[in-house]
Amino acid sequence: MNLPLSSARRLRRQVRAAVLLALISTPCFADGSVAGSLRHATHGTPLPGAAVRLLPGEREVATDREGAFHLSNVPAGTYTLEATYLGLEPHRATVRVTDGQTARVDARLGEGAIVMEAFTVESLREGQSRAINQQRTASTISNIISSDAIGNLPDRTVGEALARLPGVNVVDDQWANIRGTPAEHNAVTLDGDRFTTAGGSVDETSVQYDNRAVDLSLIPAEMVGGIEVIKALSPDMDADSFGGTINLVSRSAFDLKERSLNGKFEYIRNSFRRQPGHSGSITYMDVLDKARTLGLAATLTYRKEDRMINDYEFAYYDAGALPVGTSGSGTAGALPAVGDQGMEAYDTRLKFQTLEKIGATVNLDWKASDATELHLRTFYQDSDNQGGRFRNRVRATSRWNATSTAALQSGAQVRFQNYFEDGNRDQQSLRLGVEGKTRLLSGGTLKYGIRYGDSEETAERTRYIFDFPSNTERRAYGWSIDRSNPQLPVVSMTHLATGRNGFLYNLTDRKLSSLRFLNGKETEEDLTGNLDYSFPLALGPQAVDWKVGAKIRGKDRRSRPRIQDFSPPASAVPTMADFPVSTEPQGLLRGSQATMGTYVSLPAIVQYYNANRASFAVLPGSEIRILDARTYDVNEDVAAAYAMGTTKFGRLEVIGGARWEQTKTGYNWISDPLGASRGSQRYDNFRPSLLANYRFDRNVVARFAYTHTLSRPAYGDLIPYRAIDDTQGESGNGGLEPGDYPETNKVYLGNAKLKAQRSENFDLSLEYYLPRSGVVSAAVFRKNLRDVIFRSQWKLPTDPSTIYFQERNGSSGRATGLELAWQQALTFLPKPLDGFGVNLNATFIRGSSVLDELVPGTTASYRALSVGFLPEQPKKVFNAQLWWEKFGFTARVAVNYIDEFVRTSGGLTAFSVNDEATRVDASLSYRLSKHFTLYLEGRNLTSEVTSWYATTKNRPEDYTYTGAIYTGGVKFRF
Repeated sequence: MNLPLSSARRLRRQVRAAVLLALISTPCFADGSVAGSLRHATHGTPLPGAAVRLLPGEREVATDREGAFHLSNVPAGTYTLEATYLGLEPHRATVRVTDGQTARVDARLGEGAIVMEAFTVESLREGQSRAINQQRTASTISNIISSDAIGNLPDRTVGEALARLPGVNVVDDQWANIRGTPAEHNAVTLDGDRFTTAGGSVDETSVQYDNRAVDLSLIPAEMVGGIEVIKALSPDMDADSFGGTINLVSRSAFDLKERSLNGKFEYIRNSFRRQPGHSGSITYMDVLDKARTLGLAATLTYRKEDRMINDYEFAYYDAGALPVGTSGSGTAGALPAVGDQGMEAYDTRLKFQTLEKIGATVNLDWKASDATELHLRTFYQDSDNQGGRFRNRVRATSRWNATSTAALQSGAQVRFQNYFEDGNRDQQSLRLGVEGKTRLLSGGTLKYGIRYGDSEETAERTRYIFDFPSNTERRAYGWSIDRSNPQLPVVSMTHLATGRNGFLYNLTDRKLSSLRFLNGKETEEDLTGNLDYSFPLALGPQAVDWKVGAKIRGKDRRSRPRIQDFSPPASAVPTMADFPVSTEPQGLLRGSQATMGTYVSLPAIVQYYNANRASFAVLPGSEIRILDARTYDVNEDVAAAYAMGTTKFGRLEVIGGARWEQTKTGYNWISDPLGASRGSQRYDNFRPSLLANYRFDRNVVARFAYTHTLSRPAYGDLIPYRAIDDTQGESGNGGLEPGDYPETNKVYLGNAKLKAQRSENFDLSLEYYLPRSGVVSAAVFRKNLRDVIFRSQWKLPTDPSTIYFQERNGSSGRATGLELAWQQALTFLPKPLDGFGVNLNATFIRGSSVLDELVPGTTASYRALSVGFLPEQPKKVFNAQLWWEKFGFTARVAVNYIDEFVRTSGGLTAFSVNDEATRVDASLSYRLSKHFTLYLEGRNLTSEVTSWYATTKNRPEDYTYTGAIYTGGVKFRF
């Protein structure tokens, strides 16, 4: 780990200061304390999130995940302890406190008459109750998914589970956008520490993926014990998260009252590929000694399934640039009947994948004494994606017929390419951590930890291209595009001399154009350490709970993408007719197209290359130059310190404080033509915050938060590269597209001086917790974004023919939103309707961005560009779930609606928009016995086709079909 000595010395100073503060505080406290635990009266399971109040005095704490609580510095005397947990009857007990001693109160809360049917282990009702109670007693604005609730819908991954929460939009089941901010600006943590993840740029050449976003589709849902989405960050949390932090909570053996062995085995079937798959998971949790001081929780997951993805992608001519007529390749002009809907390119792609995932966690919890507990946390996942794709590319449609219309287009010249690629992509992540907590005699508590993370992604792919190499072949074919059904355009290609289908015949016209070998590796390592000290210390008559701490994180990112392109010998270019071919009858997009035509096997092409290697020539190209810009090392060290205080004024709880973070980055651009270049920079951020919770009573809470957060630049943007090809071709960072500028030469630059982007956040929520374990809530928020990174443009007065593009800080934006939610078990209904429950939420977001851009055709004239959207954030998202649980049966239906949103492709003036989409999922299970449950689940039951369009709806740009996924199996619990 590349931690500088100055950072290490800084951490040592912070640790010494915290320990000194703890020692100085020791003689100040001589009061007693109250500790205990709360459990379910029937099952004996812990009750996390219960509210524990000590009367008189209004001292209140929430139970932790083990149902335990601790109140320190309680003056001697007699008190009433009150414990409340939604769905269970309150508990009251009298407790006598003696100076210097701990009074213990352990209680069991029962249902009594407040719930019509007792909770059962694994039940929807208990899972919902856990999450609601933890949300009720939280000190900030958050949403929680308990471990019980994660498996109650067909959510294979953490990303799929998150998509059902208010304010969260998960793009492609991978990238979690929170409250209008894309995934690269939101932190994903494991037990409070940032998840380690390598980027995806080693397997991509057209889009830059080496940012900070975490691909949540790689994390199986069974590997976590709970999920928290924290939308207002307190000073003791890392500041680098615009929209919120997604915290994955590890399992603990102390979450249960006894040994548990549970898991599932399931069968998987995709309605499109129709190849069987299977998966399984097993979790073992046990307290290993009679004294209940050592707990073990271990999980092993495995999944293997086959998928197919069929997508169509289109590109268009500008309205006045259609190549019409037979002169040359056609004369640029306009056809009024076509307008701006003339297709320049039509891609048909069929991806085939075999996904194999293995995951494991082993967690040890040791209660070393009444005052100290230690934890070992481990996490490992490996995702292997074997597969490739067929691709037909009809492009450069030319010599347009003047009779063409928007619905039926035709012409007499076309370029046709066959692509085929195959290979694998492997992604691994490892997390190791040791954490601890010690309660001091002073009444304070020390928390400490050290964690290591390692992530690696490797890719190997081979690809060939057959092409119509010249106008001789291209003018031998006529083409037509029938768009009478805009969702399913039908493309025809006919050999003019023979009238035969151009997709299937005349193979001598298709010549081997290139052979590509791609291999790359990207790694990320990090090491973090933290020390936190919390203690009570009154300010005059006002009781205040203080918390101070320090943290240091060092991260190293290495990117080594590589592609090699070769062209066959010019003297004897092989054609498709020189190889054995096969037809691919894949039953494309709902049966609309029976086949993609003829293809050569990839091993045959590789064999030909190996036999004639000396005759092949190395091909330069733009994609190779783009990957050169992504060949780098980056290290980033973050040192942080914070202080915060929590106090109460009657029913009002106020949390105020500040966090300071210093970021130091260093880079090494390996592929610099002038020799490897190195450099570094440092910047500071100060983040004040204020959070308030007003509890009208135990069931009604109003929350307010004023916070500051930040988002650090993408790693690839920090490299000072210089390229003549667009490395950010689909970044969505804003500004006009480079093609909109007329300058002859375009130069793309990295920026090692980029700093963190900043957000000022205002949050207000009102939550009403229903007595029978439910909640109705409304939240509004506003985010003011500053120093947002955008693509700037400029020219040198001495060289007006060259324009420069570079990512810089300076754009601004804002996001305003409303979240509404209602979830409740409808136990007040008459039987058997009392088994019903609902979970409804809606999110409404408006946003805008403002930046300066160079006016095309000028040297130094800039204009303000304002757009009324936020990339990747729909203006409306709705989730509706209806469930019924009774007589051993559990049935649930979920509907997810996502409004249109702008994708991160294209600039802000030439963008692509995702169409609205509705997805339906359902599950049905029956409990055979205490130990076994049968279940059947379906995902995307309507086989929704996802799509997006180019600026206007009459220019559809992509349609993607994956089919529905069905699973069925058995769950067991012992």
